[in-house]
Amino acid sequence: MARLTSGGLADARRRIGWSREQLADSLNVPVDRVREWETDRVPIPRRTAREVEGRLAWAEYEAGVRKAGIPVCEWAEAWDATPFPEDDEGMLKSLDELRAHEEACPVCTARRRYAELHPPPVERPTHILLPVIWILDQLHRVPERPRPIVWGALAGCVAVLAPFFRALGDAPSVHRLTDALLVLGAGIVTGAAGGAAYVVARPLCARLRRGGRYVLGVVCTATAMGVALALSRMAGRTLPRGADEWALAGAATLVLGLCVGYGLSRPGGPE
Repeated sequence: MARLTSGGLADARRRIGWSREQLADSLNVPVDRVREWETDRVPIPRRTAREVEGRLAWAEYEAGVRKAGIPVCEWAEAWDATPFPEDDEGMLKSLDELRAHEEACPVCTARRRYAELHPPPVERPTHILLPVIWILDQLHRVPERPRPIVWGALAGCVAVLAPFFRALGDAPSVHRLTDALLVLGAGIVTGAAGGAAYVVARPLCARLRRGGRYVLGVVCTATAMGVALALSRMAGRTLPRGADEWALAGAATLVLGLCVGYGLSRPGGPE
């Protein structure tokens, strides 16, 4: 994106619908500084340019929401304006209230569906994490139902990065590259299987309320582990031997599944 110019700053401010005073208050700078930026007397800092561009993107997004006939949720606006509690119990209660409202509010439901079809703008920082943020942004564009499968495949890919590079070795060859790609593919398939289990089991586990998240975590983990063992056997790898090793593998799967369930049960976790 080109550097924001003085004329571009003034145009962006007008498109947002703000006066110079409002923009100055938003950026926490004197109004004279905004005037100097717009008259090209002082260069616009890069950080300020990014903030203005971000606010402009959000203003245009909200204009699209209004054009679609979706109003602003007054309850959500009031919730957002309320200071967030500092204690853990207060934070959990506040987030639970927000979640319950979003599930019951037709306006919030309409805005969520609009966001799925027209993803809102995201900040584009210029640092080393930019590729990661771009990948996450693309994942959020995946339709809601298959999204857990894609997330699972990504998680499986990340989980086998260490074995992937170990298989690749210091002196890559065709044989080593083939083994490394098989490891990577196995991780992707295993993670996708866990995500598919999430899609299938989620409606059933939802009947168990909060405890269902833990059951769902165990189901997803057990499915992924089962697929991983099946792929290992197909590749001629060594499987657990004897009842004690299988019991240990089962216990590890259960503990990991409960950890996943705990993550799902936390406020802000996947719905």
